[in-house]
Amino acid sequence: MGTLYFRANKYPADWAAAKDCTRLLRSFSAAQMLKEYGKRFIGAPAHLQPEVARPMQLELNALPEAFRPPTSLETVESEEDYYGAPLRPPPIVLFIIDGVGDNTYPELGNRTPLEVVAGVEPRECAIEKHASSSLWTEAEAYCQANGGTSLKSRLTPFYNPALSAVARQGVSGMLDPYEAGRSCGSDTAHLSLFGYPPTEYYRGRGAYEALGAGLQLGEGDIAFKSNFCTQLETTATDEEALRYNQQNFFDLHPDKSTEAVLQEVRAQWTAAGEDPTAFITFRRCDRDFTREGPILCEYLNDTVVDTDREEVPLPFVHRIKVQYATEHRCGLSLTEGTPNTAYTKNKYDRYLDLEGELSDYITGTDPLKDGRYLLRCKPKSNADATKSERELRTAAYTSLVVERASQVITERLSAHPINEERRAHNRQLFERRQRGEKVDDEYKNIANTILFRGAAKKGFVPLFSVRHGLVADIIAPTCIIRGLGACCGMKAYTFPTTTTTLNKEEDPYTHKGVATGDFYSDVTVKLDALREILNLEKNRPITKSKTNFVVLHVKGVDDAGHDKNGFQKLYYLSHKCSLVMEALLSDHGLPQGSVLGVLADHSTPLYIGDHCCEPVPFSVCVVGNDKDKNSKLCDGVQEYTEISVTEGGAGRFRGEHVVPLLKKMRSHFHY
Repeated sequence: MGTLYFRANKYPADWAAAKDCTRLLRSFSAAQMLKEYGKRFIGAPAHLQPEVARPMQLELNALPEAFRPPTSLETVESEEDYYGAPLRPPPIVLFIIDGVGDNTYPELGNRTPLEVVAGVEPRECAIEKHASSSLWTEAEAYCQANGGTSLKSRLTPFYNPALSAVARQGVSGMLDPYEAGRSCGSDTAHLSLFGYPPTEYYRGRGAYEALGAGLQLGEGDIAFKSNFCTQLETTATDEEALRYNQQNFFDLHPDKSTEAVLQEVRAQWTAAGEDPTAFITFRRCDRDFTREGPILCEYLNDTVVDTDREEVPLPFVHRIKVQYATEHRCGLSLTEGTPNTAYTKNKYDRYLDLEGELSDYITGTDPLKDGRYLLRCKPKSNADATKSERELRTAAYTSLVVERASQVITERLSAHPINEERRAHNRQLFERRQRGEKVDDEYKNIANTILFRGAAKKGFVPLFSVRHGLVADIIAPTCIIRGLGACCGMKAYTFPTTTTTLNKEEDPYTHKGVATGDFYSDVTVKLDALREILNLEKNRPITKSKTNFVVLHVKGVDDAGHDKNGFQKLYYLSHKCSLVMEALLSDHGLPQGSVLGVLADHSTPLYIGDHCCEPVPFSVCVVGNDKDKNSKLCDGVQEYTEISVTEGGAGRFRGEHVVPLLKKMRSHFHY
């Protein structure tokens, strides 16, 4: 009966309150009782056991109206529908639109892509801006074909107010995912958003990517975030070389002739001190790689590394583990070494005492941009003298293993039938073009190298449930996000694997029934996953799931930003992200009292094609909140855009405050 006493006297419910408990209540709190008398309890404390809670709630219902919590229901429908503090509170859903922020463009009426979707009035700009029409050619054509409007019109085919629904119903602000003025990768940004300081817990993105792809990591293994990429082959024709490098040279030198561009390409091949066979033309060999990727990964898996690049035996044998992720991505790890029976005394005797140990204190091979040379793996600098002599030797040995692994992967991939098939396809296109035939097909990049990036071992991260008191699931086909969530103790939803291809006749922009983690992803599959996790039923507005925090992540907007594809960014925001928002806030969406937050992990402006340090728009609302009765949970912002949210009530804050803010939002609504 202690619970009734506390509620009747307006004490906060300690297991869900936004503020600390009073001293009296703390003495009877669930956490304190479990701490002091844990061995005596069988299961949960009384007020958390359904068979005890029901009669207690019925007695609470008999109290005068003045003593009832303001959010009480009128009748008891079942054991799940208790009064007062919910035993299973409505969930918190965090909708992360990867890379959503952007810049204003003259072609959009000096608006950002988000403002076009929100229907913001076009504006005049006193400063003459450099036009970037190449970004918007496809989007402009789409407008003309679907209503005959222009991108500079207020209402275009991309207009969809559903994306701003959370902003209209809740509170908005500006969010620095990590800290102001710092651009960051998706891994560090998500760590910060989940409440883990990257400076304390970040080891490298390789482990997240590998775990997300499904690799099993041993304590001594090191993992990498890896891409299938295209390394220039010395047998390439000038036509192929031009195809591979036009992105890098024509964009920089639009006034130069073809021959002048080719001369620059050849000059880079033979640059002093560089290997002309290690020139990376495309870091991402192919976005549409779902058929070839799994085949190549299976082919490379368990490849042995037991020598250096000159085939001098190493004292230990290591194996390459590869698992396909999405698009051009894969998870890759190198196993801890075992003694090499073929090893004889040589220059590597100094590494014998390492016993096959590997280090993640190394650089990668990824040049980070197209049209650059493959980097050589080396130990990181020890300028601050924080590493011991043994640690530095381990890093030096690991660099040898990685260099050989990169080399043997290239050798094996170059000879694979898939790449032979692609070469034949390219030669056929080249010959047809030489004959003057009109060819609509495109060249296919050769997937002959894998890039190594973000070396990391499996590190320790406190469980999300321990850190925040929430049971969390994550819905993210993108491996690095799924793996990071799993490291934090979130249950990662597993999507069924598929090898089907996109049916462009049925829907040219959606891979029906498949959550691919790219632009073509079917977001309705993710919505179905959310309903399954929360056990939502159409005619029952309450969740029966133990999960009370769900991360729903979409990647297509970020991919469009990296590819500098304005049409894809506008389409994904207006047709797919808006669909998610509309479904979650519909009558058959999230239960009343749920909290829905929408944000990004970073901005990926189209004109840059990469992450930047700009803050991202943030909005959060409580589902079912009446703006007239509870105006404190609504600040009057009408659009979810980079500019509108600057007037929001949440102000500007850092990623580490996101989860506490969502919890306080829910508690404020219920109490």
